Amino acid sequence: MHLTLRTKALIAICAGVGGFVIFGPSGTETVAPAAEHAVARAAARTPSAAAHQSVGRALHDLSHRVADAASAATLFQVHSWYVPPPPPPPPPPVVEAPPPAPTAPPLPFAYMGSYLADGHAPVYFVTRNDRIYDLKVGDTIEGSYSFDGPKGNQLVFTYKPLNVQQTLAMSLNE
Repeated sequence: MHLTLRTKALIAICAGVGGFVIFGPSGTETVAPAAEHAVARAAARTPSAAAHQSVGRALHDLSHRVADAASAATLFQVHSWYVPPPPPPPPPPVVEAPPPAPTAPPLPFAYMGSYLADGHAPVYFVTRNDRIYDLKVGDTIEGSYSFDGPKGNQLVFTYKPLNVQQTLAMSLNE
């Protein structure tokens, strides 16, 4: 028969409590009267009478041990040492950052070249996908870009919805 540690401990506790109830002091008496000592000595001389008397004495002691209802309810009450953890701290307040300032999309054009006719303003050629644009200063492309002109080795465009200037590099081999 295999008994668990918990079962063995329960049996040991019950045996200890039972032994105390049967063989322990009864009531508040700590010293037995002299007459009881004489009876006990006489019982020790005759083993069968002593056994009879000890059983009777134990039953008599048990009949006077009565617990009140309040104590009986707490006799096998479950106790827990669990202490719940403290509640978590409140989350920090959410600070909404302002939305980023709008920016112009990348310039969708690629530089192809330029043409300068005698006595005329220069013409610049840019492409977007499969479309080619010939630009003069002040032209508007697709309603959203205006061509401001060359500046050094770059062409300057203005993105009209945000009024932001953007540049496009020209090749140096012209």
